[in-house]
Amino acid sequence: METKQEIKLEDVFNDEKRQAIKEFIDKQEIKYMTTHEFNKKYKDYLEEGHYGLDINIPSVIEYLDSIFDKGLVTIPGFKYSQIKLKFNMSRFYFDTDMPNSLETIISNGIEEKINKLVKEYDANRMSEALLGGYL
Repeated sequence: METKQEIKLEDVFNDEKRQAIKEFIDKQEIKYMTTHEFNKKYKDYLEEGHYGLDINIPSVIEYLDSIFDKGLVTIPGFKYSQIKLKFNMSRFYFDTDMPNSLETIISNGIEEKINKLVKEYDANRMSEALLGGYL
């Protein structure tokens, strides 16, 4: 009969293994779009006098880049002014030539997805802090 070996937390996350994981992660050249790059890419759709995207979370920027690229910018009259967090809830301010009721549906869907991504990001940051920032 095979006996199960007990695995202790300190065996899995000892200093040597954490350092190896950190070094591996540090060597990865993952390039994320910044808010500045996003706003520059979509400057033709940014309302004059507004700052545009102000949520510096890679998954949020990636999501917004995807939905802008795949359709929002094709909506007649589409312009965005602010995409931000207010009291840790997203706000997506934009205008189109469509009826306000359709804009509200679009805005609510986008804000819901951003809120989910922000919660995931916050949870991951909390896990990293609890594990010493290496995982």
